[in-house]
Amino acid sequence: MKTNKNTRGGFQRRYPRGGTLAAARLAARAALAPVLAAGCLSFSSGKTVSRASYIPGLYEGRGRGERGPVTVQVLVDESRILEIAILENAEDPFIGLPAMESVAGTVVEENSTAVDAVSGATASSLGFLAAVDAALEKARSGP
Repeated sequence: MKTNKNTRGGFQRRYPRGGTLAAARLAARAALAPVLAAGCLSFSSGKTVSRASYIPGLYEGRGRGERGPVTVQVLVDESRILEIAILENAEDPFIGLPAMESVAGTVVEENSTAVDAVSGATASSLGFLAAVDAALEKARSGP
């Protein structure tokens, strides 16, 4: 537990690891659980996405990262994102690439691109998410 001292009142407040923002996010997600189960996904990034139906297949999408173009392939079935492969990128191999790989895992796990970017690699993360969104748009409408 992190302890912060309030200088005005002289008392201490205890916050759970991650601070009050993390606690608020957890409370909001718990409160929205029935809405999420009903077919609407909402995450802390502020995006809202309805559950998608896809034409099963492998789709390619492009986005723009911090240092240049990002190209991905996304494998989907009728309702889920199954796998994401990063085909091309010009991102830093020690910062941007690991960030995109981390975001890819979260996108597959959450079955949505409405996820947070990686701090310190925001442009790379957002370029990657734009590429995945482009591929998913093709998956919704067909090749």
